[in-house]
Amino acid sequence: MATKKSIVKKNSKKTSKKNASLGKSRIKGAIKRTLAKKELEREIEFSFYAPLASSVTIVGTFNSWNPSITKLTKDGHGNWKKTVSLKRGQYEYRFFVDGEWENDQKECTCIPNEHGSCNCVLHVT
Repeated sequence: MATKKSIVKKNSKKTSKKNASLGKSRIKGAIKRTLAKKELEREIEFSFYAPLASSVTIVGTFNSWNPSITKLTKDGHGNWKKTVSLKRGQYEYRFFVDGEWENDQKECTCIPNEHGSCNCVLHVT
C-alpha cells in the first residue's frame, strides 16, 4: 500500500516533468514567433554621402519622426550608413544632417508634407 509521502513524490515528479515539457513548448513557441517576425521584416540599408557632416540620422514614420533614435555611422570615405529592420509596408522618411532636413540622394518617390517640403517614400515588400 502506498504511503502519503510516496504518492506526493510520484505526483511531484509527474508535475516536474509536465512543467519541463511546458517550458520547452513555450521556448519553441517563442522561437517560432521570433522567426516569423524576422521573416516579415526586411533589412533596409539607408546611406547618405556627407563627408563634412558631424551627425546624420534617418527619420520617418518607422521611428515616429524622432531625429535622435536612428543614427547613421560614418565610414572613412564620408558615407553614412544604417541598416534598419522594417516590416512590409509603405514608409515616409528624410535624413536629418547636422540639424537640416534632407531628402535621399538616391532617386526616389517623394510626396508633399505639411511643412511645405517633400518626404521620400519607401515601399518594403
